[in-house]
Amino acid sequence: MFFLVACQSDKVQLAFGTVLDSQNYILQTSLDVWAISPEGDSSSEHMRTDLKVASTLTQLIVYDDGSAKYELHLDSVEYSSDKRSVEEVAYMEKYLRTQTFRYKIRSNGIMDTIFPMEEYLAIKGVNDLQLPRLFVKLQPVLPEKNVSIGESWDGAFSDSSSGEYTTVYKTFRLEDVFYRGGLQLAKLSMGVRYRKNEEDESVKLESKDYLVGKGTLLFDMTKGQVFSVDLELTGDLIVDDKLNQTKVPNLKVRQVLKMERQEQE
Repeated sequence: MFFLVACQSDKVQLAFGTVLDSQNYILQTSLDVWAISPEGDSSSEHMRTDLKVASTLTQLIVYDDGSAKYELHLDSVEYSSDKRSVEEVAYMEKYLRTQTFRYKIRSNGIMDTIFPMEEYLAIKGVNDLQLPRLFVKLQPVLPEKNVSIGESWDGAFSDSSSGEYTTVYKTFRLEDVFYRGGLQLAKLSMGVRYRKNEEDESVKLESKDYLVGKGTLLFDMTKGQVFSVDLELTGDLIVDDKLNQTKVPNLKVRQVLKMERQEQE
């Protein structure tokens, strides 16, 4: 299927494809968290976590309206944290490896529904290991009309897969269209903002303001798929220790996410 429609005005059309095949992606994310001192500065208290996930994305069903249902299966997981014990790290890796979930998206990338499988386990906490939410942050919203280089558009979609309702707002700009390795790629600049509201029986996390991010996305126009994404998010969190009812320092967070499709030989 051909996803680039050239007009006399050099406008192009971006849309997700409808080819029933599987793609392999590597997702890497690092999260740095600093405690904020009473004076408002970052203190020496710091936590670092890293996660690397190899996954297989399979398109299951294509609907008449151009939307499709996908299944994401995790093939391998590598997790590390400088503030967790060996047992805690092993526990998280074990359960993350079992995670599989399905979601439905429209041809413009909007996620209508996320279907966690029965064995899906959302791990709460500042490590942000809720995998559906990570993919929501990286998922592009494509324009409803043809666009030319330099044009911008925005979009938003909501996620309630882990029990909390979060709306992620995104802005995009078409920076370039070029060929690489026989593929036609569109380079998009990307902006993200959302509020964090996460709670379990022990702790409540809220963003003081919007968490904001910016990055770059390459979209494979030949196949109608994401080729790669680089995104960096920053913001401050308000922490409520519900168990001990003690004052806890607010947190400054920085998260870097990278995802790239692995070319099949």
